[in-house]
Amino acid sequence: MDLPYISYRSYRKFLFLAILSFIALTAWCQNPPVKNALVIGIDKYNPPPGAKVSNASGRMEWPELEGCRNDAAAIKEMIIARFGFQSKHITELYDYKATRQAILAAMEDLLKRTPENGIALIYYAGHGSFIRNSMSKEADKYDESIVPSDTWKEGVPDIRDKEIARIFNRFVDKKIKLTAIFDCCHSGSIARGIYPGKSRYIKGSNYDVKDSSTVIPPETRPNANIIILSAAQDDEPAKEYRLDYGEPPHGVFTLALLETLKQQSVKASVQNIFNNVRAMIKSFGKSQEPVLAGDVNRFNETLLGIDKGFLSDRLSFPVIAMKDSSIILQAGWAAGVRVGNELMGENDSTVKIKITNLLGLGKSEAKLLSGDISNLSAAGPFELSNWVSASTPLLTIYIPESHTSYQEIMDRAAINMAFQKSGKFNFIQQFDLTPPDIIINFSEGKPVANDFTKHLLNIPIPKFSVSEIENLASNKNLFVNLAPPEQLISTLKNKFKNFTTIRLANNPNDATYILYGTTDENGNPAYGLVKADITGRDSLSSLPLYTKPVTLSANSSAAYENVTDNIFEQALKISKIRGWLTLAAPQDGGFFPYRLEMRDATTDKIIDSNGVKIGTRLDLRIEANDDYLDYPIPRKYIYVFTIDVNGRMQLIYPLASEGSSQNKFPINDDQGMPQKVLSLFSRPAKAALPTGTDQYFLLASEEPIQSPGMLFNQKGVRATLPGNHPLATLLKMGNESNARSAYNTTPANWNLVKLSIKVIQ
Repeated sequence: MDLPYISYRSYRKFLFLAILSFIALTAWCQNPPVKNALVIGIDKYNPPPGAKVSNASGRMEWPELEGCRNDAAAIKEMIIARFGFQSKHITELYDYKATRQAILAAMEDLLKRTPENGIALIYYAGHGSFIRNSMSKEADKYDESIVPSDTWKEGVPDIRDKEIARIFNRFVDKKIKLTAIFDCCHSGSIARGIYPGKSRYIKGSNYDVKDSSTVIPPETRPNANIIILSAAQDDEPAKEYRLDYGEPPHGVFTLALLETLKQQSVKASVQNIFNNVRAMIKSFGKSQEPVLAGDVNRFNETLLGIDKGFLSDRLSFPVIAMKDSSIILQAGWAAGVRVGNELMGENDSTVKIKITNLLGLGKSEAKLLSGDISNLSAAGPFELSNWVSASTPLLTIYIPESHTSYQEIMDRAAINMAFQKSGKFNFIQQFDLTPPDIIINFSEGKPVANDFTKHLLNIPIPKFSVSEIENLASNKNLFVNLAPPEQLISTLKNKFKNFTTIRLANNPNDATYILYGTTDENGNPAYGLVKADITGRDSLSSLPLYTKPVTLSANSSAAYENVTDNIFEQALKISKIRGWLTLAAPQDGGFFPYRLEMRDATTDKIIDSNGVKIGTRLDLRIEANDDYLDYPIPRKYIYVFTIDVNGRMQLIYPLASEGSSQNKFPINDDQGMPQKVLSLFSRPAKAALPTGTDQYFLLASEEPIQSPGMLFNQKGVRATLPGNHPLATLLKMGNESNARSAYNTTPANWNLVKLSIKVIQ
């Protein structure tokens, strides 16, 4: 009998797959690592009712927080759903139970019960601060600290960084893979914004710990197996944020981490997760910069150091109880579950259920779709079988309340022009060039100032005049935020009220952008949008810092409509940018082994997270992963486009004139094999001004996108077509009628690849 011919390449592939299968089988046959966790979330810092507080206690002010307990509970649910932790192996400390003694004892217990080569997670959300140490070798004579809930008690100091480092070093000595995550800040700095929000910082304690000892930072030890993720730099605040009114409040950093873990594979590397978290924070309009430290060997491992062989991207959840005809699942918002998700039994796929209501961070209600409800226990845990996007808006905007007349605004605008002409202030018009030191707002018609140089907020100003402001802001960078007239507020709210992808926030802390007012060159009031945080340090953000203000030329309906229409158009453009930045492709989009790479055209080195200097010659490529020949590659249409720091979108591939005729992947080489590399620039491009982060996107779709030259080259948008699918919304946004041949049905299977490139001086 003749045997079929097997090519050498096919034989190599067969052998490779056999070896891979053997390795995977060996990994699964081994005992999985012991996984333990400690999660701490403290919102409550005020002394409980009836408590006696001594004037000699460490501090006398205890501002409370909102999202820390939510953060810790969400992290618990996430590590159960995605990383296979068991609830009984997770210690939880919330609010008043998270005392200094309890936190230190829980860390000791975690160390004791985690064996060598085990996995340990410590998560903390709460206030960060500093404490006096007159014997410290540090120049400032302070130790950084996390703040326990009983900080109000006399004799209860904070938990200092040196104490934490000593404990972490013992994890290193025991050869435990430790991941520590801190969503707090250690700085009293205020995020510069029109309306500065709450941060996770509390004033320093008045204790002097007098500790002259030094501790080796555990993250600097060789082969330490430790990763430390922090919410912000030492001199930055860590902010809180609400994704939508229906969602619980969270720390910006933790929210970005949770959203990233819902989108990325559970097998994604620490470095990839960190890069996405940073981009997500920027997409929320916040300026804080997260910090990744630790053993660099861990950067390419999974987030918690668990071997990929013990992880699966399948999401499955146990049934907690039956309530009448409803099924209660241990699956909630924290794990990425949404109303409309369908699940099937792992042991019996004929039993299918559908999520009908979210009951909290880790619980939801479902109804039976098919199968026998009496077989729920036998069906086993339920596995997520469909992908449903979140219904949160793409953009949230805060419009301040004001009962100010047009004439009052004109009077203030005249004084504002006098500030500019006086020469006594550095008057700010462009936030990206110079961040303001002083911002003047109007609260209930009265001027108040925020002085960021002295960390003072809402300073009452007796009179809005040059002489009065001179005492406060002489030779400082000054910005005066003109309140909008009442009629403009009404017109704006009416325009936005029924628009689903853009929502108005009730609180400036929950907004991505805020309406601001200034004066144009002729002294007329003008209005635009500015990010919630204003800082020149954040010039490398992915979203525009502010929009060009639109002049309110008269006290007429036509003038108000003109300003409103222009701001609405600006908001649409920003929301489209943010939509692409936060869009996640379905997990079942199919095998797609391609990535985007930017290289230095002169050295051929990959551009990394450090960025690229202006003038560098660049080469953008689509490059296949090493495993691209291991499985059949589905044929898909490829579109590559960029969004720059100013919000301009431009199609790179295919050429706009080609439509969707030459861009079906994979493209075969002369031997009929899928091509590994495709250069997208016909000749090297040059990195140019402005500085900032340019985003590159590769969209792969089973179905062609109609009129890509128009869809991915829009400089502005005016309207949107209905549609509740996020990809459909973005493809339709900005197209005013189907007659332009730009209507697209949502592709069934699609992939999205993103690349961020920083351009620096």
